[in-house]
Amino acid sequence: MKTVEVMQQALDHFGEINQTDKAIEELGELIVALSRYRQAEGAEKTQRAIEVITELADAKIMIKQMILLFGAWEVEQQIKFKIDRLIDRMGHG
Repeated sequence: MKTVEVMQQALDHFGEINQTDKAIEELGELIVALSRYRQAEGAEKTQRAIEVITELADAKIMIKQMILLFGAWEVEQQIKFKIDRLIDRMGHG
């Protein structure tokens, strides 16, 4: 089964409200993991990096569902716009 099909099935099964709440939760956990990673030193940095990777995976799954919910084409248009703006800000435009 394709990833996009699984993401759509999850949205259909759990519902828009539940999956939106889950996206908020997972993105919050990613914020916490990134913050802890920034503050870590030495051997702890490796463990914190693993936590970030885990939370990135969870967040990406939920972001894929939110892209389906809000419209893949619309999101892609915003990504293109923002990448062009980033290029301009870096002086490469």
